[in-house]
Amino acid sequence: MQINKALIAAIVSGIILLGIGIAFSQAYFSYSATRIVSINVVADPYADIALIPNNDNLGYSTSNTPFVTVTNNVLTITFGNVAPNTTVTLGNIFYVKNNLNTTVTVTITTSSSYLMASPYHFTLAPGQEEGISLTLMVPYGASLGAASFQITVTAST
Repeated sequence: MQINKALIAAIVSGIILLGIGIAFSQAYFSYSATRIVSINVVADPYADIALIPNNDNLGYSTSNTPFVTVTNNVLTITFGNVAPNTTVTLGNIFYVKNNLNTTVTVTITTSSSYLMASPYHFTLAPGQEEGISLTLMVPYGASLGAASFQITVTAST
């Protein structure tokens, strides 16, 4: 009986060691290569997917600030002074232009349910541009004071 227990223990130990040996002897492949990536940082109106302010017929807000500008190379939109329970639309406030050599699908999202972009999802062929309107809906009872929102323009092929 003692021999059988020793024999079983030896067989189990052998199977475990064999399993460990197989696990560590399987083929493994790893590859690493370093490449140079370069960019040219440009202002929004000159990017591959350009955000171009519409400087025509938009005028200035009540705070004497243009509704749309390029500030520090970035498109900036200012609605100005807006009262609660108000809806303000700035039609064709800026354009999205495809400066790539391939068609892209563009999606525009905002950081607030109070701000909507129209159109918010569209396709642009190379060289094509689309006017974007923004609508701000300030609810009744909104807190007084400054607020800011973000818009995100995403383009994909």
